Amino acid sequence: MIKINNDIRMLGFRSMISCPNISHFVTTRSGGCSNGKYTSLNCWYSSGDKPENVERNMDIVCNALPQKPRKLIVPNQMHSSEFKIINSSFNRLNDDERDEFLFGVDALITREPKICISVSTADCIPVLLYDQRKQIVAAIHAGWRGTVGQIVKNTVQAMKDNFQCDARDLIAGIGPGICAENFEVGEEVYLDFAIAGFNMDSISYLNKQTLKHHIDLCEANRIQLLEAGIQASNIELAGLCTYREEGTFFSVRRSGPYTGRMLSGIMLNK
Repeated sequence: MIKINNDIRMLGFRSMISCPNISHFVTTRSGGCSNGKYTSLNCWYSSGDKPENVERNMDIVCNALPQKPRKLIVPNQMHSSEFKIINSSFNRLNDDERDEFLFGVDALITREPKICISVSTADCIPVLLYDQRKQIVAAIHAGWRGTVGQIVKNTVQAMKDNFQCDARDLIAGIGPGICAENFEVGEEVYLDFAIAGFNMDSISYLNKQTLKHHIDLCEANRIQLLEAGIQASNIELAGLCTYREEGTFFSVRRSGPYTGRMLSGIMLNK
């Protein structure tokens, strides 16, 4: 990934920066106004930070983009495999209706310009998708439960079903998340992946000293993208571990649930 402004406030994918009709970003923990364990660019309300700080941080993100979005949408994620399509009717919903629409949703798809769809993460895997031909974008939050539930594959299929997207036209960015070395799981989680049909030799290993399994969530989601028909050359991996890089990213596994969250977002400019 590369910087998309003058500091390390936001990062971007090389493959997407070259696309003129989209803006996208992955925030770091730098450049915001929060303090303490939320220092400093915390972008999610439910983490326990002051709401006014979160609002200001989201404004910082929007103002840093080449084109400021009309709306920045973040779903109320529940580690599910549910997606929603944001269309023109979303703008006519009142605040309560929007909250209900976005509750329990972990992926968003839209073709509406100037609507920035995003997901919040702090170890889970953010995935951004862009159909260069149909001009459709998607933002996905893939925690381990969502990964087991095939949320990435489901979202690509929804783009095919609703917008006639061809997976060969999609480019994908897999953002910073916890790496396999730091994602130790119990036997029950390992079995959930195995039962879901994952090739465990490809996405996991057994630590012979601790006798604990480790799972590579980035690789599990990259495999889903390949199985959905996206070309390997069109998939870019951040290769950054949120747990390891404490100075750059928030991590729930490292710091506990009451810490900040990063945002990963994408928007059609016109």
